[in-house]
Amino acid sequence: MLRRVRSGIPGFDDIVGGGLIKGRTYMILGGPGAGKTIFALQFLHTGAAEYGERGVYVTLEESVDSIMHTARQFGWDLAKLKQEEKIEIVDASPFYSPLATSMFAVKSPGVLGEREFDMMTLITLVKQACSRVNAERIVIDSLTPLILQYRELFEARMQILQLTKTLSELEGATSLIVAELTSPTAEATLFGIEPYVVDGVILLYNIRSRAERIRAIEVLKMRGSPHSNMLHPFQITKDGIVVYPKEKVFEGGVQ
Repeated sequence: MLRRVRSGIPGFDDIVGGGLIKGRTYMILGGPGAGKTIFALQFLHTGAAEYGERGVYVTLEESVDSIMHTARQFGWDLAKLKQEEKIEIVDASPFYSPLATSMFAVKSPGVLGEREFDMMTLITLVKQACSRVNAERIVIDSLTPLILQYRELFEARMQILQLTKTLSELEGATSLIVAELTSPTAEATLFGIEPYVVDGVILLYNIRSRAERIRAIEVLKMRGSPHSNMLHPFQITKDGIVVYPKEKVFEGGVQ
């Protein structure tokens, strides 16, 4: 029997058959400001603080201070959880990380500067962090700057496959990978392969409807589990994301 993991996001589990499947890897896709990092932080924090499931958060874009600041806005004290050894935060940002000299090999200039990313170093750090806290939840935020380091399409795809394979081999750990959409369709990811190498794909939208914007969530794929095929509205409240599973988003508004 498949074991389910409570996401910690009110209403979300109702649209994915009762929760995420334990030990699998999922991708959160959306444009800038869609709520991807909040979703990932809520998943990690609630797991550690309320469900006794320790976690690892890997930041590849923002600084650790920025991630902690975002979490504090919703009352999530990551520093306390880290002190209690319930979570680990791996700073893999090419711009902010004090580990940058060991994590990035200086080669020819890349998209984000002169440091070319070393995937094996990242994988080693993730494994070490997971081992330290016996992690059951992992977040990679975000895949986008990571794969931008690779100029060749084939190489980028191989690195994505390597990462997802590694995550799937971490026994008992449920993983979320955050990534950007380049347009409002699931196929419009940077390298086209991202949604196909994970067990589930969750899309976050910020849809313009007349004079306002409506936040919506869609489950595009959920391997081995029934799920809603509709777009459902969600809100970002002072306590985090709330999904409304009984409501649906249609052209022109919510019903």
